Amino acid sequence: MFSRFRLILAVSLGFLLLVKSFSYGTVSNPTPQEILTHVEPYWSSRGFTIVEGLHIGGREAMLAGRDACQIYIVPVAPQGWHQAALRQSLDESQSLWYVFEGKITRDEQLRWRPMLNYYASKALRNVGFDVNYSPVIALVTNGECEIENLDVANIPSVPFDTRTLADVLL
Repeated sequence: MFSRFRLILAVSLGFLLLVKSFSYGTVSNPTPQEILTHVEPYWSSRGFTIVEGLHIGGREAMLAGRDACQIYIVPVAPQGWHQAALRQSLDESQSLWYVFEGKITRDEQLRWRPMLNYYASKALRNVGFDVNYSPVIALVTNGECEIENLDVANIPSVPFDTRTLADVLL
């Protein structure tokens, strides 16, 4: 009787492990290009002309231009790793702004809220909740841009890339 219980338990646990392996997988961060692809409609819907495939401060970027305003849109790490490289790449006619979940800051990137949001979102996604990544976007401006007047609350979040074992094998 006891050995039958062990057999049933082993088969049940094996089945659950197999189901879990095929339904949950690895969660990857969106690439800078994926982030730019998701935020591009926000800028083009506001009358900006978009130029893709650029780099600034060693990061992938796109340029949004309208009238005398030019904005380089640069996805950056929520941990703040790219601030120094972006600052060093600026000339004196450019200004640096950061946007996270509708809040704009000048020169200094918010750190704690974006980091906590990133790690909590990724952990929730790892256990199966359908949550998105809220990107931190650096805005490098040239010309006459009124960044404070942009409605950045509607910049979209980006889905995490989730690959299951079934995706890889099938």
